[in-house]
Amino acid sequence: MCDFISVAFPKRLLKEFLSLAPRKMVDQLNENPTIAKALPQDWMQIFLVRSSCSCGMFYSEDELHSDIPTRKNRELLRRKYEKRNWPPARIERALASRFANSQNTDAPQNDRQAGFEPKVRELIAKFAKKHHPISILVHFYSGSLVSEKFTIEKRLTLPASEFISTDRASQRDVLYTIVPDGN
Repeated sequence: MCDFISVAFPKRLLKEFLSLAPRKMVDQLNENPTIAKALPQDWMQIFLVRSSCSCGMFYSEDELHSDIPTRKNRELLRRKYEKRNWPPARIERALASRFANSQNTDAPQNDRQAGFEPKVRELIAKFAKKHHPISILVHFYSGSLVSEKFTIEKRLTLPASEFISTDRASQRDVLYTIVPDGN
């Protein structure tokens, strides 16, 4: 199916998070039980998305070294949207948005960096510096977003300044907790 980025923080800070996040980047509440078990009880989960998923907002090290041409990725994504019965105009808008950074659709995107895209890093670090620790996890869902069970491979805590400036947060199924600097 697709990558989805889940972020989690105390429920009481939802308004503050939404005030920092670009409106189109926040999709819906996520109530995945695997993630919920790993969080404090008073925390909530939401998805960060572009178009309808988080594809393109995160790249693993393996993906960066992949020699699969972007054109093939575009066609796979087109077929996925067609299966959802999206109208052609919506599909074209989603593809244009997804591949906006690509100058040549026949070549791999070598300008990408491992981990979360800069906008995601900035949002998470800004929230952590201003308010409270925040957790982030990316998982490739192959089933239901709210019921799929998977293994969280490990947990890492990073200061906000390190999260924004490093590719250490570049693995799927790792729960990263970003904390204010100095904690």
